[in-house]
Amino acid sequence: MLVLHLLILSNQARLRIIWLALWPLTLLNFFPSLNHCLLPLILRKAGFDPKINCLFLNYLVERKTWYFWNNFSSPFFNVNIGVRQGLALSPILSVLYLAPVLYILKKHLKTLKIPVSILSFVDNGLLVA
Repeated sequence: MLVLHLLILSNQARLRIIWLALWPLTLLNFFPSLNHCLLPLILRKAGFDPKINCLFLNYLVERKTWYFWNNFSSPFFNVNIGVRQGLALSPILSVLYLAPVLYILKKHLKTLKIPVSILSFVDNGLLVA
């Protein structure tokens, strides 16, 4: 959904009209689809200490989940993708995954001479052009 806002700014005795285009972003199924194999590559490329890489990898191993719905409960099964939403490290992981993508997007838009600001919070964002 594109939202256009008209701003009328008064700069001393002159009026300026500015159009702002806002594109809200929501990444559906962001947390359940984080790829564990991609994380070490991101951390290494960003220059993190190998101990930090090890911490995150150990945080993501031997995870199990199950589904519970009404009176049905599934058995436990291993999970090798995704991060449970609400865990302490989930927001940090989202930043680590999204920062390279947002950086490339902003760089590409700048090359196209499209001025843009990107606001992001976990799996929601806003492009302001």
